[in-house]
Amino acid sequence: MKKVLVGVLGLLFSLFPVALLADDILAPPAGDLSISYLSIIFGVVDGLLHGQNQVLGTMLGSFNSVILILMSTVLSYTLFVSILNTAHQGEFLGQKWSSVWIPLRMIGSVALLAPKASGYCLIQILVVGIIIMGVGAADHSWQALLGYMNRNGTIVGPNQALGPGQGGQGTPDNTFLIPYFGSVLKSLICMDTLHNGWLIKYRHNSGIFVPDVASSLMVTGKGPDGMDTGKPIDYTKDKGGFINFPGQLDGTFARYKSICGSVNWDFIHGKPDNGQVANPANLTANDSASLGVRQVTLDLSAFAQNIANTLAPPYAETPPSVHLDKGSSLLLPNALVYASGDYFAIVKPAEREVNEEEAKKYKDFIPEAEKTGWIMAGAEWWKIMQLNTFLQKGAVSVDKNQIHPSFSPNYDSDAFQDIDSTVLDNLKRNLPATSGVIDSFIQDEISRSNDPNSHNQLFPNTGGGGDIGQVGGFMGKVFGAIFESESDMIKQINATLKAGGNPIEKVMQIGDSMIRIAEAAWVLVIGLIYILTGAGAALGVAASFIVPAGPIVAIIGAAIGIVGVFAPIFILWLTINLALGAIMAYYVPLIIPLVFTGASITWLLAAVTATIAAPLVPLALANPEGHDVWGKSEPAIMLIVNVFFYPMLMIFGFATAIILTWVSISLLNQVLSLALDFTQKLSGDFLGIVSITTFLSMYVYTLVWMITRAASAIFEIPKQTMRWLGHHAESGQEEGMLQQVRGGAEQNVRELGHTGSQMVQSGQQFGSQTIGATKRHMAESESRSSKGTSIGPDQDDDTPPQ
Repeated sequence: MKKVLVGVLGLLFSLFPVALLADDILAPPAGDLSISYLSIIFGVVDGLLHGQNQVLGTMLGSFNSVILILMSTVLSYTLFVSILNTAHQGEFLGQKWSSVWIPLRMIGSVALLAPKASGYCLIQILVVGIIIMGVGAADHSWQALLGYMNRNGTIVGPNQALGPGQGGQGTPDNTFLIPYFGSVLKSLICMDTLHNGWLIKYRHNSGIFVPDVASSLMVTGKGPDGMDTGKPIDYTKDKGGFINFPGQLDGTFARYKSICGSVNWDFIHGKPDNGQVANPANLTANDSASLGVRQVTLDLSAFAQNIANTLAPPYAETPPSVHLDKGSSLLLPNALVYASGDYFAIVKPAEREVNEEEAKKYKDFIPEAEKTGWIMAGAEWWKIMQLNTFLQKGAVSVDKNQIHPSFSPNYDSDAFQDIDSTVLDNLKRNLPATSGVIDSFIQDEISRSNDPNSHNQLFPNTGGGGDIGQVGGFMGKVFGAIFESESDMIKQINATLKAGGNPIEKVMQIGDSMIRIAEAAWVLVIGLIYILTGAGAALGVAASFIVPAGPIVAIIGAAIGIVGVFAPIFILWLTINLALGAIMAYYVPLIIPLVFTGASITWLLAAVTATIAAPLVPLALANPEGHDVWGKSEPAIMLIVNVFFYPMLMIFGFATAIILTWVSISLLNQVLSLALDFTQKLSGDFLGIVSITTFLSMYVYTLVWMITRAASAIFEIPKQTMRWLGHHAESGQEEGMLQQVRGGAEQNVRELGHTGSQMVQSGQQFGSQTIGATKRHMAESESRSSKGTSIGPDQDDDTPPQ
């Protein structure tokens, strides 16, 4: 299988690169920066790249000449051995070598080394063409991502619950979707039960073929008169869509159309989307509302089929009498909640158009980002995050008059008399138009929709989350002005554990708060030391006149001594907080851009390596051993395939990295939110900063590791994807680059903290010296005062009294 795949890919990439490049999907935009970088690297490559630096082409011209000499050696060997095999075995080229492919491979390998005026040979030009096609494929994926967001789609974000109770004050109530799609569920149960009844009735009648009713659920148009057109939607005149239960059937079953009801809808805001919404199910209707309703029918089909199989077992000789109750295991909790949520998620982008004017300022970057191409995705990621945050903030409301379900079966009509009477009784008993068991189930689903634990949300309210590291005690009061703000910051972190929005932005805000707290504490302590020092110096000057200044100087000296005792703790705290704050404020938001840029450099290096190594492929192709068609060149073909897919897979990794960043921060915050109740009971140190600093250190470094791991999707997805084809790509240097960047930043912050410690120590030493000098001066002044009554005029001041 692998050989077949290699053959197909090799034939595709080697024979048709120019034709594929002409396709719009694989043609990069004119302003693509990656093409500009390739032009700088490769220079002029016959009709593909246009640059002014031809150093690689000149050097490769010499390299290709050497390869041609080696090729002549391989051809001579092949010719010599083939003559011997022919003479010895009596068959052209021998029994092991293909008489068809060996000559073609010889001719093809020589042709691939044909030199061009630019210095590149033919196979190198083909490889560069494949690289450019890979750029075009990546640009196509990049434009798809930007186009999705331009249509108000979000990459990731907390789910807006259907009920208003989980979305905050002012959140609209969309729980009406549940009874709407509950009606669709009843129509599906009715339709599937009717189908099973036909199977029971016509099981022994080979002359009647029972059609598959599920395949009849086609989306048809809703005309200007509000009626079903029975045809695919015509966007030029239709106002919406229809689904009938069942749809149009053939033959004698045609009369059953819509016997179990229908659902119709209007286009979002009364207009079609002109094909802007992706349509993975290949439906006839391409409006988001059409796609959403069709998705609901798919979500509920298995649920409805299980209930129908109970009401009318398709292979039972005698159908049993069934009476469902609210506790039945067939009624799956949250089935309607999930189905309604799926519809809500699909129509959200179109519903967000009501805020389109305000959103435009967040979308200004999209045209330029599409023009510059995929390689600038890392640079645009913050704007993408801002747009994503804006789009997810707005609470979306669905128009109640947009969807119109209908379920009012006439069980007494002739159509329903065509099935077993027991099955019909089961339908009447369990599936009435109103006040049945399914209606009770619908009411329970509405209640469940307001339960945050009943369905997945990115940032659920986990509860818990006590405050840690409360500053207390006498020394806590002394340093309260410094550490109180840090305790408040812990509360801020605790508050963000339950908050939505952009998690990276929250992390940046916390980091900035930590830096500002450290700066304020730094200024406070240094200012305190110098104020005390200045006061001591002033008292020293006045010591000759104010003898009672001695006690005041002693108090000032004691204060400076106390500050000196706690200076090491402060210096350690200052250094740690500066480092942690800098990591959160400046390093964390740069992880994804740095990883993407590093992976882009890896791709450029792979492109250069593939182009340089390309002339070796004909040598492997000319080898008479190995695969009949490709010889020993299979690994080379897989490497070329890797270079082609790498940029496009990087875009997939980029989107995945953003999603995983949200998910990983949410997961970490939820775990820590539950752990805070426990950790607050252990914070009994006298300053309260040990628990605070320990918590922050663990949080920040765990956060950095998780975001780095999430960002690794940018290069891990290309590498792991190619492993599915048997190619084991070498690991890049992206993580090593991140460690060097973080190490350098932390080293600079440590140096800054060391400088701060030197300033504190210098202030302390200066203060101690000043206070010491003041005390000596005061002692000398007191000594002179006492000597003035006993020392004669001819006596030296230093002579002790007799």
